Amino acid sequence: MHVIPVTGHRWCRPCEAEASVAVDEVTRSVTVVCTRCRQTPETAATRQITRTCRASLAAAHESRRARVQAQNTASAAA
Repeated sequence: MHVIPVTGHRWCRPCEAEASVAVDEVTRSVTVVCTRCRQTPETAATRQITRTCRASLAAAHESRRARVQAQNTASAAA
């Protein structure tokens, strides 16, 4: 719950401003950037968000890969 679900951001404590959380599914990158100072908040919460998002991206990628492989196997058997 470090990210506010409705807006998809968290806070940069030094600036007291929101920090955007961006997830790029194509490059599988996750960035957290303060909207005021343009820095990544160096906190345990930011590291946890990044790890969790990357794990989620990896799981989604693996799920898609397994689904494609199953479809290819079924097509080859038919």
